[in-house]
Amino acid sequence: MKKVRVFNCRIRRKQSPQATRNGTYQLVREFVVGKDDVLLQGSFHTCRDAMDRYYYKLISEPEHYVVQWCDEFSFMVHHIADNSSAQDADLSALEEIDLPVKKTNSPI
Repeated sequence: MKKVRVFNCRIRRKQSPQATRNGTYQLVREFVVGKDDVLLQGSFHTCRDAMDRYYYKLISEPEHYVVQWCDEFSFMVHHIADNSSAQDADLSALEEIDLPVKKTNSPI
């Protein structure tokens, strides 16, 4: 059985007074169902570079991912996968573009 997971990949400013002064940003996957994942934290350019690499990795697999840019800071992803391999496929996509992988038990 196929399963579709929807999430936004977005660059956002970190929500703390010190981080705002230092210009700290986060690259985040915001799931429609489940908890958000912070993929990377750093400067805007670091997050933007990682976001671009993640985008190109996802579009290289059109049978599994449908990706659409929302604006210059985010894109929406529809991940189509078998029920059993959905989370493993997401983790391997992140590892291939050298993003830190944080395994969660979110119900997605």
